[in-house]
Amino acid sequence: LDDVGDGTVPIHPDSFVRTLWDMIMLISIVFTLITDPLSIAFHAVEEAAWFILLDRVVMVLFMIDVVLNFITGKHIESNNTIDLERWSVGRRYLQGWFIIDLLAALPKEALG
Repeated sequence: LDDVGDGTVPIHPDSFVRTLWDMIMLISIVFTLITDPLSIAFHAVEEAAWFILLDRVVMVLFMIDVVLNFITGKHIESNNTIDLERWSVGRRYLQGWFIIDLLAALPKEALG
């Protein structure tokens, strides 16, 4: 994490912190891909205490991910650079994955 007083984002996209976070998110996504269909098909899984706890932990991780995406620099493939400018990164995220990430972070109960 860098000093953010100069208008840049504090997390470099290639940093160890971001790589570690991406691995945690990968595990969370795999967990969701396995357990959501099971909970829909077999409601008994939803009632297990371990499932409720893990489901809430993953939901919080998805919410944290939304925030972290606003403060993590982005690779710009067109000119092979990294954008670390705070407003530009936020704007790119809002125009890209933000809605999908936000919907993924919301609890299933909020979606109906």
